[in-house]
Amino acid sequence: MSEFPWPDRGALEEDIAFWRTHGDDIERYAVVGGRRFAESATRLGDRLTDRDVRHYDGGEVDDAWAWLEGGA
Repeated sequence: MSEFPWPDRGALEEDIAFWRTHGDDIERYAVVGGRRFAESATRLGDRLTDRDVRHYDGGEVDDAWAWLEGGA
């Protein structure tokens, strides 16, 4: 993500419904994208939830997937 993604109301409602339904099933959450905002969002998410949240640069999509799937 290169900038803050401002969702419209419908998208926000979908996100909230998704988290209500699947939130307990998520152990790891990878944020892939631009450095400044993504790193801040990652630190915040890691502190506010009991999920393991990590940031990866835009070119590290494969590394993010490997980590999500249980790698180092």
